[in-house]
Amino acid sequence: MTAQAAGMHIVSRRALMGSSILVLESVLRLGLVAAVSLWIAHELGPARFGLLNHVSALVAVFLWAAMLGLETPLTARLAHSAPSGLLLGSAIALRLLTGLLGAAVVIGAAMLLHGPADEAVLLTAIVALSVPLSAPFVVDAFFKARGDALAPAVARLVATLLSCGAKVACLLLGGGLVALAWTVALEALLVSAALRPSPAARCACSARRWRRCCASAGPTSWRRWRPAPT
Repeated sequence: MTAQAAGMHIVSRRALMGSSILVLESVLRLGLVAAVSLWIAHELGPARFGLLNHVSALVAVFLWAAMLGLETPLTARLAHSAPSGLLLGSAIALRLLTGLLGAAVVIGAAMLLHGPADEAVLLTAIVALSVPLSAPFVVDAFFKARGDALAPAVARLVATLLSCGAKVACLLLGGGLVALAWTVALEALLVSAALRPSPAARCACSARRWRRCCASAGPTSWRRWRPAPT
C-alpha cells in the first residue's frame, strides 16, 4: 500500500467515525428532547405549551440570522491556517454583536405583537438570551477543521442532558413557563462553556492576549502594521 493510499484510508476512517458520532449524538439528543417535550406538553396543556413554542420559534428565526453563515467559511479557513486564535476571536466577537442586536430586535418584535405588558414579552426576553450566549458556538468550526467530532458532540449532549434535567426539575417542583424559558438560555450557556478548543484558540477570547494572537496571525501580523519606532 502506497503512502497516498494509506493516507486516504486514514482520512476515510476518520470521516466515517466522525459521521457515526454525529448521527449517534443527533439520535440521542432528539430522542431525549422529544420525550421531555411530550411530558412538558402534557403538563402545561395546549395553550401554555403553544405559547412557549411560539416564543422559541420567534427567537429561533433571529438566532439563525445571527449566525451569519460563518461556520462553513471559518472551518475552511481554519483547516488551512495554523494560527486560529485571531480567526476564532473575530468570529466570536462578530457573533456576539449580531446576537445582542438580534436579541434586541426579537424583544421589540414581541412587544409589537403582544404588547409590552404581556407574559410573552418576558418569555421572549429570557429565551432571547440564548442568541448572544450562542456566540461561542463558532468554536465548533475549530474542531471540524481538525476532524474532531467527538468533543463538540459530547459537549452538546451533556448540555442537552443538563438542560432536560432542569426542565424535569421545573415540572416536578411546579415551575411555570418562566422557569422553563430559563432552561433554554441555560442550555446555550452550557454548550458555550463546554466547547473549549486548544489554548492557542482560547487566547482569542481574552482581551489581554488579543495582541499576542494578532502577532501570530501570519501575513496580516500586527507587527507588520505597527509604526516603526522613532
